[in-house]
Amino acid sequence: MNAFKDIEEQAAQWLAKEDRGLDIDGRAALDTWLNSNTANRVAYLQLKAVWRRADRLAALRTPGTGLRARWQTARPSWRIAAALTLFIALGGGGALYVYMASATSYTTVVGEFQTVHLSDGSRIEMNTDTHLTTKLTSTARTVKLDRGEAYFDVVHDGNRPFVVLAGNRRITDIGTKFTVRRDGDDVNVTVAEGRVRVETLSGANADAVIGNANDMLISKREGTLVARTRSEDVQNATSWRRGLLVFNQATLADAAEEFNRYNHRKLVVVGKARDIRIGGVFRANNLDVFAALVKTGLRLKVEDKDEAIIVSKQ
Repeated sequence: MNAFKDIEEQAAQWLAKEDRGLDIDGRAALDTWLNSNTANRVAYLQLKAVWRRADRLAALRTPGTGLRARWQTARPSWRIAAALTLFIALGGGGALYVYMASATSYTTVVGEFQTVHLSDGSRIEMNTDTHLTTKLTSTARTVKLDRGEAYFDVVHDGNRPFVVLAGNRRITDIGTKFTVRRDGDDVNVTVAEGRVRVETLSGANADAVIGNANDMLISKREGTLVARTRSEDVQNATSWRRGLLVFNQATLADAAEEFNRYNHRKLVVVGKARDIRIGGVFRANNLDVFAALVKTGLRLKVEDKDEAIIVSKQ
C-alpha cells in the first residue's frame, strides 16, 4: 500500500469517528493528526468535501424521506465507503480535489483572531477586524481582502495560482508564507518565506514587483516600495499571530494606533506626548497594563475615561 493510500484510509477512519462523535481527547488527537502533516490535512479535507457532496447528491435524488433518510442514518463505515467510491469515480486517488465554485466569507471582530483551513491544505490566519472572501475552483484560488490583515501559508499548486486581491493590488503567491495588511488604499505585504509578486490592477504604475523572504512591500496609490529587512523584523511584524505587539523606537502615537486595532477602548495620545519614542513587547489586548507602564515609566499623565485612556505630558 502506498503512503498516500494509507493516509486516505486514516482520513476515512477519522471521519467515521467524527461522525459518531468525538470527546475532548478524541478531538485533540484528530487535531494532532491534522497538524502533523500537510498531506493528512489535505486528504481529510478532500474526503470530507466528497462526503458532503455525496450527502447533497443523495438529498437531490431522493426528495422527502426514503433513500435520503436511509443514507443519513447509515452506519458511518458505509457512508465512508460510499464517499470513497464517489471519490474514486470523480477522479481517483490523491490527484482529486473537490472544488466549490461558491465564495465563502469570513469575518473577525475587534480583538478576535481566526484560522481558516482551505480544502487545498492552505491556511489563513486572520487578524483583528478583518473581512475576506475565498473562492477555490479547478483553475484558480482567490482571496479578496476587503479590510484588515491575514497571514497566508500556501500549499503550492503550479496549475492553480493562489492570488490575494487587496484594493488595487494583486498579490500572487510563488510558493510562500506571507502577510497582507490593507488599510483603505494602502496595502502592505510581509514575506516570511518564498516569493510573491505584487501587481497594480490599473493605473500608470502597472509593473509587477517581486518580494523575497524578509522583504516588506509597501504599496500606496503612487507605487510599491520594496524594503529589505531582517528575519527579526518579519517576526516582529507578524507578532500579532501570538497576540503580541512589538515596538522598536515607535512613537507613542503610532503605538496607540496599533493598540486601538485590537481594543474597543481607545488610547488617545495628545500634545507633545505623541512624539515620545518607545520600545518593548506588549499584549495586544492588555491596554490597561500598557497605560500603567507609560504612566510610571515615562511619567506621563494618564486619565481613564469611560471609553478612552487619555495620555499627555504632565
